[in-house]
Amino acid sequence: MTARIKAWIWVVWAITWPILLYSVYVQYGFHIEGEVFQYLLFVLLAVIVALMPIQVKGTDLVVTQGVLLAIFLEFGLFAEVIAQQIAMVAFLIFLRVDKKDLYRYPLNLLMFFFISYFSGIAFFAAGGDIGSIDVTSPIAIVPILVYVTAVFMINQLLLTAVRRFLMRQRYMFLGKDVLWEAVMTLLMLPIALALFSLYSELKATAILFVGAPFISLSVMLRMYHSSEKINDLLQKTTGIGRELTERLEVKGTLTIFIEKITEIFPVDIAYILDVNGDDDENMKILRVFEKNKGHLTAQTHLSKTSGVSGRVYTTGAGVLYFSRKQWYHLSKGFLPKTMQSIISVPMRRNQEITGIITLAAKQKHAFARHHLMVLEILANYLAVAVENARNYEETKNRSERDPLTNLYNYRFFMDKLDSMFATPAPAFPFSILLIDLDHFKSINDTYGHDAGNQVLCQFSERLVHLVEEKGTVARYGGEEFVVILHRSDERECLAFAEEVCRKTADQPFFSKEGFREQKIRVTASIGVATAPLHGEDAMSLIRNADRAMFTGAKQQGRNRVAAYTG
Repeated sequence: MTARIKAWIWVVWAITWPILLYSVYVQYGFHIEGEVFQYLLFVLLAVIVALMPIQVKGTDLVVTQGVLLAIFLEFGLFAEVIAQQIAMVAFLIFLRVDKKDLYRYPLNLLMFFFISYFSGIAFFAAGGDIGSIDVTSPIAIVPILVYVTAVFMINQLLLTAVRRFLMRQRYMFLGKDVLWEAVMTLLMLPIALALFSLYSELKATAILFVGAPFISLSVMLRMYHSSEKINDLLQKTTGIGRELTERLEVKGTLTIFIEKITEIFPVDIAYILDVNGDDDENMKILRVFEKNKGHLTAQTHLSKTSGVSGRVYTTGAGVLYFSRKQWYHLSKGFLPKTMQSIISVPMRRNQEITGIITLAAKQKHAFARHHLMVLEILANYLAVAVENARNYEETKNRSERDPLTNLYNYRFFMDKLDSMFATPAPAFPFSILLIDLDHFKSINDTYGHDAGNQVLCQFSERLVHLVEEKGTVARYGGEEFVVILHRSDERECLAFAEEVCRKTADQPFFSKEGFREQKIRVTASIGVATAPLHGEDAMSLIRNADRAMFTGAKQQGRNRVAAYTG
């Protein structure tokens, strides 16, 4: 909702609310003569019930309608309007509405004023009369049913109008969440009629006899719905745990966790921190989520001894803060000033803290105690899943990578090449470069095998830097390397091979032994073959690239590039 609309809500309320209130007083009167104390007891009961809302899909539902109906039937419309406005103010104070949302006071007061007013008109139009109603008479009950139906329908109409036209939200009239309100309305109706009937006989005592069960019912409904929410969260938690165990990569594990956690928690910002890095003083941020911005990978660090996350790490216990004033003294300015609620828990594996999860929301009291419990369970799921994913990646890396150069090995290269030919839609054309470092045996004989290994590693790094995202680099064996260039024809591949050959010859390599550094010159012979022109399967393409390298480059004097011409 824009600031301009919020300002207009205040203006409209300030002008119309006193006028409307006065007009209802003049038209219907205030019928509490001699019963001021009893009326105040009714108002107190309405306020108490208003302070026990039930949240359904992010909307707080209050069950004051039963008390308000009894007030309306006994004291009239104006008395009911006053009681309802007082209860609504108490409810909004209970919610601890932020300064930016203060417009909810005038908006809700106007909305519920209109609900009371038009429902009262519907009651009188249906032949109803206040003060002397025989609730055992079916005819007398009809106006009451009309009143209750009008309250329900007008409330939904106003909610739909406000959300669609003022808040620009998609909101369905009589949507699924309306079912709860309809059920509570039906539950409140007999209690309201009982309260009204007993009051005519017992006066203030009736408020005690009926009010106590009424409050108890509100508490039970609230507890029941809270337990339903917790059960729903725990079921979702089990599903998330199952999905996490199915992920075999750390990146995918973190991504699915962030996606799921932001679905079940009212999160504006989320951080996943790693505490087991090389830095003994700081925690590395593995993943950051910002609402409306998506996933962000951050390279910044947070101190292990300061801030909210630092406190969780040092104490080993999760924390829950309902507003900024509870945690701002811990913050070092990392969290935005707009954040209010925070929940932060440690990730544990084998009784050791491996990470921290911190969630923040702009709304005060966005998180409840059960959220802390659920997040602790999920944090342990994530700790196990991340460790399993890291173990898998390390095992996979050892099976696919050359231990000296960290390039892909021959096995990975062959599987990759076979898959490129086997795919239903081959990425033709693509090319391969078979690279052999010239006279490499003499380097080992002259400078030693350690120096030779250093040259191999430095050449590997240069090759990876040159290829970047254009292809895949692997160690073919010994001093031989192979490159797959994706979506590259023979001309493009030859141009790239010439660049590799030239830079290899022009830029010397270095071997270090203690404080001694030696400059080593190396050249390369390169054979090029392009699929499907020079081979329709992996082995024929490699064989032709090898022929081009041997006959076209090696036998022609080395330090050159040759394409297959068979």
